[in-house]
Amino acid sequence: ANPEPGGIYLWTFLESLKNIHTPLIGFDVAEVTPEYDFGVTSILASKIIFELICSSETRRFNTACRKR
Repeated sequence: ANPEPGGIYLWTFLESLKNIHTPLIGFDVAEVTPEYDFGVTSILASKIIFELICSSETRRFNTACRKR
C-alpha cells in the first residue's frame, strides 16, 4: 500500500451519502493500512462501513439505524 495524502473528509463523505438515492449493490473499502497511522485508518474504515450498511438498510426498511 502506498500512503496517499488528501482525499475527502469523513463528514463530506457522510453528507454526500445522504444524496445517493439508488439502491446500494456493493462497496469496497481499500487501502486500509493501520501500520502507517496507529490504527486511525481502521477506525475510519469501520465507521464508513457502518454508515454504508445503515444507509442501505434505512432505504430498504425505511427505518433509521440506532446510533451508538
